Amino acid sequence: MRSGRTVPEGYEACRRLVAQRARSFRLAMLLLPRRLRDPMASHYAFCRLCDDAVDAEGPVADRRARLDSLRLATARSIDGPKSAGRGPGEVSDPVLTAFGETVRLHRVDRAGPLRVTAARNYKA
Repeated sequence: MRSGRTVPEGYEACRRLVAQRARSFRLAMLLLPRRLRDPMASHYAFCRLCDDAVDAEGPVADRRARLDSLRLATARSIDGPKSAGRGPGEVSDPVLTAFGETVRLHRVDRAGPLRVTAARNYKA
């Protein structure tokens, strides 16, 4: 994956993921005000990344390593432009670019998403 994804590209990736993998959820999102649809799509897409990392085939150690990598990338995306010289547009996964923007804009406690990636570790 190339780095340097923009926030609009990230939200577009989230909308595509919701359309492909969560058709009922996508319809339910239409009940939300338009300004909340992209943020909600980014939350769904983030949770999907976590589930996919855990549900992937292979040894438990590999799944845990993917989760550790996802947790670090999530923290970097949430921390934004001052995160070790990498801005939200420099996170390689477009979903995380959008999700980090959502967390910052809506003042979501950063500990929550990081707990989600840690909690998923137990399932692995």
